This record gives sequence, structure tokens and C-alpha cells, in this order.
Amino acid sequence: MVMKSWITFLALIVLIQLAVAQEWEGIEVPPSPGAGMVWELQPDVSDDFNYQAAPNAGLDTLGGKWINWYHNPWTGPLPTIWRRDHAFVTNGNMNIIASRPAGDSVWVSNRRLAVTNLGCVTSVRQVQYPVYIEARVKIMKSVLASDVWLLSSDDTQEIDICEAYGGDRWTNPWFSNQRLHLSHHVFIRQPFTDWQPNDEGSFYTDGSTVWSDDYHRIGVFWRDPWHLEYYVDGQLVRTRSGKDQIDPVFHTNAVNPGDPTNDTRTGLNKPMDIIINTEDQTWRALQGLTPTDEELADTAANTFQVDWIRVYKPVAGEVGSVRAVTIDPAEVVTFVGDVFTLNAIIDPPNANDLSVSWLSDNPDVASVSQEGVVSCHAEGLARIIVTTHENQLKDTCMVRVSGEAQAPSLDFDDRATYLNTIYEVGGELRVAADFHAGSGNTVVDGGLGGVRFWLREIRPGWQVVHDYVVSDSTTIGQESGRATGIISLEGVPPTAEIPAQNWYFLYVTFRNSDGDFFDQGIWPIQIARTTNLQSPESSSLHLFPNPARSQLNVELPQLKGRYAVEVISATGQSVVLPQALRGSSLQLNIDHLPAGMYVLLLRGERVYRAIFVKE
Repeated sequence: MVMKSWITFLALIVLIQLAVAQEWEGIEVPPSPGAGMVWELQPDVSDDFNYQAAPNAGLDTLGGKWINWYHNPWTGPLPTIWRRDHAFVTNGNMNIIASRPAGDSVWVSNRRLAVTNLGCVTSVRQVQYPVYIEARVKIMKSVLASDVWLLSSDDTQEIDICEAYGGDRWTNPWFSNQRLHLSHHVFIRQPFTDWQPNDEGSFYTDGSTVWSDDYHRIGVFWRDPWHLEYYVDGQLVRTRSGKDQIDPVFHTNAVNPGDPTNDTRTGLNKPMDIIINTEDQTWRALQGLTPTDEELADTAANTFQVDWIRVYKPVAGEVGSVRAVTIDPAEVVTFVGDVFTLNAIIDPPNANDLSVSWLSDNPDVASVSQEGVVSCHAEGLARIIVTTHENQLKDTCMVRVSGEAQAPSLDFDDRATYLNTIYEVGGELRVAADFHAGSGNTVVDGGLGGVRFWLREIRPGWQVVHDYVVSDSTTIGQESGRATGIISLEGVPPTAEIPAQNWYFLYVTFRNSDGDFFDQGIWPIQIARTTNLQSPESSSLHLFPNPARSQLNVELPQLKGRYAVEVISATGQSVVLPQALRGSSLQLNIDHLPAGMYVLLLRGERVYRAIFVKE
């Protein structure tokens, strides 16, 4: 009876394991394992988290696969302090929580910051290429970082599968809740040097998804030391391939790391730990992007959840013949001048021969290369046909080409108005810009709320001191139009009262449904406290030559009365004492002025203003 019960119990365990395995087994592994290969699950580093592992302040192994700490004694990037009991498994998730110890703070860059307690787990076993790693995660709705990443034991090679900030506070849209940071690092530890890609693709967005609203699958195919593919919800969204995309700075040199004259680069070749953690990152905390006590009181918003993580390696499989081929997508509506790539999906993916040929039945309208790259030349229809070399199976994509595409564009409605106006503290800066998202595209929220206007105080190095922003949400979903906004100048320091080296920059941005980002800027914008500078007129004020080197001629026909002349630098400082002007012309000696942009003001019965450049 005891033996029968034990056998029944074991059978039940097996059935449960099989049922749970289907949680991801029904989800296709996105990349191809290669010809003649199949994907094989690595159970020692895959985890469905369908068990209980209570919080433990001591050293613990969760599910036999995760240590409740980082892979060395480090406690995290300040003001982060990792705590072992802030990572636990329940309700089918790995949960990593955040809290704030009362009164606990640390000094960071001469500033005192409140400590944030967070969690970190590290895989017991390491992974190494070729390998596909994918996690289904629910990113925190917090300014804290939610992370799944790989790191070598010596901290010199890193692959960031997911690094994301799900809160609704940010200072830079590249780090908004509509972006996923998909990246990698190569380090030299002594002296410390770090390189990672900084291209736009590192900050993935689909143009509309707020990644912290729901669970998402995020994975990386680490094919070899020189090739990474990133997948989001099963779609390939980013590829880094080749020495110059993985390590252009020679940090992985086997001999003399960092020396470009001695190319012994290894690429991302070392075994790595899988790390799941959260961080109150130093650089963000110093910008004020650390959670408040009130925000941390919302436990759900500050819990990073991982539903499962699965790891596969390609292994030799049974090789069969090609059964079918499908073109993805099956139909494309596009414009003259467009270039795009079609994908031939072969079933089975490990067939004997994966090679195909491409053909267009109307190459004058749309031609195709043998790599599946389609180029659109004229209006009309074209069928793109793919044929497998084995078994001669075919599929077709219909390409409909219309007139030439309108390129995306963005510009202010009247640049001269913004440059030739002095705005008053406490008043308003009314701004407008004309936009076109590009044919077939529209403006998306993109973390900007539509077309966004920014009045920025800038310091040298184009570092932002302060932003005053307004967004035109009516532009979302529009292909083209005019965006408008009103920026309140209440409490905005006048130009003359900000540091002399700073200036005001008027900036407009939007993102289209292709995920592309567009911006335009105007500077310097002049802001003053005095009201008598409102609505200055410049239409009849003539300056020549402009640019000028030593002498500037000023003409104002039909000028009456007595006017005072003042020249103001781009930093708002008066650089020429006021002078009397009689008649309709003036010669102004500017030989002593440094090169740059200046504002000329004529004050009298009316106020006239114009911009000139000293060479």
C-alpha cells in the first residue's frame, strides 16, 4: 500500500511537471537554431517559478537554481542596498521588491540620498553561447530599474537582456516607460573603462507600448562571440553583429586590452551568470529619479515579477526535407523609394536545405535581391515570389507601390518670431510647429505625449539645467499637421539672471509609428522681467552687413523722436552702453565684441529688436 501510494505520488509529480512545462513549450523559440539543428531546453537554468520560496534574510538557494544575492559581495549601486529577503518566489513568479529603511541614507557625489533596499538573484549555473535566453517579465511601474542580464565572473563582459524603467517620471525620453534598454558592455577593470552601444536601437520602442502595463517576453540569442539578436514578444527587434558592433574599442583583447594596434579581440566569449535584480541607479538618483516614500508605499508598483525564464541551446536534430515556405509579411503597401526586407519562413526550420531564390514579376515596380531585400521604383503592383531550392516550393507577397513617399519633417512655424521676441517672466511663450510623420506613419505618444515643446535652460556641453514642457496630444494618430503649445513662463528666471554661460533653447520633438525620433531647436530665446519689451518690432529695422566684423549699420526709415540703443549678448548681458540715436541711421562700432550672436534693442516710443552676428 505504501509503495502504491509512493508510485502514485511520483506519477502525479511527473504529470504536474509536464503540465507546467507546457507553459512555454507552446511558445515557439523565435530564432532559427540553424540548418540541421533543433532547440533543446536547458532545465538546470530554466525556471517556471511554480513553487514557493519564502523571503530569507540569510543565504538561500531558491528552487535549487538561484542564489539570493549578486555574484560577488557587492551590495549594489548606491543608493541601492540589496537585501537577501527582497527576492522570493510565490504565486508562480520570482518577485523582487523595494523598500526604504527609515532614516537610512548614504553620501553619493557630495549629496545625501535615502537608501533603497532591493533584491538580486544569480543563477547557480552559468550559460555560454550558442544560447537563447528569454524571460517573461512584468516591469515595475517605478523609476527603479528592472533588470535581467548576463555577466562574466570577472565582470568584463555583460549582455543586458532587459533593463527598463516603468515609472511615469523621467528627464530623458530615451529612458521612459515606452523604452527597453537592449545592450551589452565590454569592460576593462583596471583602470576602469566601459563601452556599450549608444545608438537609438539600444533604446527599443514600438512607438506606443508602455512596457510596465503587462507581461512581456524579452530574449537574446547569443549566437557566438560576435553576434547578438534581441527579441521582444517573439519579434526580432535588434541585431549587433561583427567586431565593430560588439567591441570597437578592443576591450576584449586577449593581450593588452584597449590597444587598437594589437587586435586580439575575443568578443563576448566568456561563460556568464544570469542575474535578475532591481536597482536604484546612481546616475538616476542624482537626477532626482529615486522613488519617494509615497511611491514606495505602493508595493505592487515596486515589485519586479518574472513569470518564467527559459534557456535553449541548439543541438543536432533529425534532418528532414522542406515541407513548406511562407513569406512574412504576405502583403506590403508602400511608396516609391521604399526599401524593406522580406523573410522566408521554412518548415521545418532544421530542414536539409534552407536556401531559397527570390523573383519579382514586375521589377520595374519593385525589384528583389537574393537576400529578400525589396526596392520600390514606380507606382504599380508587383508579386515577389520565393522558391525553395529543395522541393521547389513557393510563396508570394503582393507589393502595392503608390507615389513617392513624403519624408518625415519637423520645423517651427516662424523661427524669426521666436528669435526676435523678448518674452516676459510670468507671461506665456506660444509656440507652433509643422510636422509630417512620413508617408504611412503617424505621430505616436512615444513617451512624449504627442508633439512636445521644450523650453530648456542649457549649460555648456549641452547639459540640461531645467525643462519647461508642454505636449500637443491632439497630434497623436495624425500623419501631418501643425502642433501648438503654450509654455508658461511663471517663475522662469530671466536670461540676465541665469549663469552667464547658460542659455535658453526652444526645442520640439516627436516620434512616429516607425519608432523614429525627430527634433528641431532654436536658440537663444530671450526672457526678461520688464514689460516694455513686449511685442518688439523688427520688420522695418535693417542691419547690415550681417554678419558683421567691426561696424554695424542700423537703419530704421521714418524714425521719429529719441531712441536708446542697447546691445545684449546671447547670455543676456548688456555689452554696449545705451546711446542716443537721431535720424534714421546709426553706425555702431562692434569691433570690441567677442564673436557670437547679439540682440539689438531700440527703445523709445516703440521697441524695435533685431538679431545680428559678430564674426
